[in-house]
Amino acid sequence: NVSIFNETEFNTAEGEVHSNWLDMGFHNLFGSSLFNLRVGKQSMMYWHAVSGRLRSIPNIKYRIASDVKSSNGKGEDSVSMGGGVPAISLYGYKDIFWYQAGISNGAKLVDPNDGKNFFGTLKLEAKEGQFEGSSISVWGMRGIDTTDSKEAQIENEFWRVSPAANIRYGKWDIMGGYWYGNDDNFSLEPIALEEIIFHGVLFQINYMIN
Repeated sequence: NVSIFNETEFNTAEGEVHSNWLDMGFHNLFGSSLFNLRVGKQSMMYWHAVSGRLRSIPNIKYRIASDVKSSNGKGEDSVSMGGGVPAISLYGYKDIFWYQAGISNGAKLVDPNDGKNFFGTLKLEAKEGQFEGSSISVWGMRGIDTTDSKEAQIENEFWRVSPAANIRYGKWDIMGGYWYGNDDNFSLEPIALEEIIFHGVLFQINYMIN
């Protein structure tokens, strides 16, 4: 099975139109739900229990996933955790088990460095019963960000990890996650490396009135 997903964004303030999310999917490869391929601009946290995509309350922006960027956003290849990046990912599911493994050039399709970004997710999801749709997951990524100086290319190796849970029961939808991150050269300094460690927590309770 083949699918195409495209989410077009209209920026009326600046008069711009662009495809914010665009990918092609190849599903049930070898006749199995364990092998599915997605190619295009996608979120590395797509299968995370708290993904930031298609939120139950659209006006809430998960800033920990979208605004925290490698090298404070000042590198040539700075990426956020949940933003759209050009990537190839393999995912699959069987019964309550999900997995995803992917590789990306980084923020742009044209890679400014030789390093790649790798990401993956393991998830358990309830398929039936009173807690149908509930899930727990562990997600992680490792990447390279760079900038050019007169002498050489300066590199920042970074990684992120996040356990999370989403509990659905009746009209209740409760989700929470913890994020841990490390940049070994956050300021992209050529000599004195500045290691940065950050922690993030998200917790949300939703109740569907009708």
